[in-house]
Amino acid sequence: MSHYKFITKLEFFIYYLTRIDKEMIETILDDSITYFGASKSMFIDKLIYVFTGYKKRGIKKLYLKRHKWHPKIYYLCSKKLDFFNKFRIVEESVNILNIYNDRIIGEDDFNSLPESTEFTFGDDEKKDFKPDLTYSGYLELANAACENIFPNRIFPIDRFMACVKMFKRVDEYASEHYRYIKFGKFRQLYLIISTINDALKYSDLVRMALNEFETIEPESYRTWLYKYDYLVYCKFYVLTDSYQIIDQEKSIMKYDIIDKKIIYILSKDLVDIAIFMDLVFKIEKKLAI
Repeated sequence: MSHYKFITKLEFFIYYLTRIDKEMIETILDDSITYFGASKSMFIDKLIYVFTGYKKRGIKKLYLKRHKWHPKIYYLCSKKLDFFNKFRIVEESVNILNIYNDRIIGEDDFNSLPESTEFTFGDDEKKDFKPDLTYSGYLELANAACENIFPNRIFPIDRFMACVKMFKRVDEYASEHYRYIKFGKFRQLYLIISTINDALKYSDLVRMALNEFETIEPESYRTWLYKYDYLVYCKFYVLTDSYQIIDQEKSIMKYDIIDKKIIYILSKDLVDIAIFMDLVFKIEKKLAI
């Protein structure tokens, strides 16, 4: 515990916010007000999310700078000139009355949330949000997909494709209502499984590329690469760090999906695509591209 002498709750909040100390912040915040429009408990959850983002980057201490001309505006940053979060703090006497951000938040902000260290709250995280039956039903399906249906399962390719098709409507709903942040994990999952599914459309072209490679001389590798590497970087790019051939003979593929969870899929076409991707990376390395 610090020996720093606090006079107001704002001083207390600032001191422990810059030290990434969630427990001490929780003791001082009032349950009766909102923070960025969210309840105290939701705000604390967001603090954990943001602090985790900073800590993953090796940042153990933050800076809180006050605006030169607007004393209610603060900037939370990891370096004295790197402004990551801007927010307003309203106080009266020794109490904090409100913490908020008046920045207009768009679709790009929500699409980048998995990597974000910003205090961004979705509509369904706000204290006054009232979910309807459609929202509740789709969220239940989305959570089931993330927790039970896809992770750590072995799928024959036809069953996998049927499951992806079944959850397309959930993704369309989540994408249309992109400010519903509680669908964020499902959107990450669906991006991966839909990319795997869509990759199968190019299986004939991949086999053509592999067969062609067997017939060319090393001096033609660069031409071959320029002809086919767009498949890796335009069609399969989401999978570049997540795939592994488990058993080539039995056509078993493994993919990383979300929260360190995996999925296994039985498909010779997907094995061929993985072999093709490995080959592209190998030739790029050989040619120093």
